[in-house]
Amino acid sequence: MIKTKFTQSEVWYLLEVLQEKIKWVDYNTLLNEIAIDLNKKFSTIKMTIENIKYITTNRGLEHYSIAQKNAIAEHIENYGPKLFTIL
Repeated sequence: MIKTKFTQSEVWYLLEVLQEKIKWVDYNTLLNEIAIDLNKKFSTIKMTIENIKYITTNRGLEHYSIAQKNAIAEHIENYGPKLFTIL
């Protein structure tokens, strides 16, 4: 199984797009757009969202990276935790 590594800036981009569009764009359409923009598989984006859920709520996939954890901390510092209650 090939693991896709995300840079902190890619995770930050994913969070920024989610923050901006999650309320008015279909969720799967949004994840597909992000996958295309980041040149990642749709399933990889979904798994990354599950990692994000785990970091913020202890529910989801526990296999997260330091880059994911750092991007989330930075995002919460700038925008607060509201996005993570929606996911």
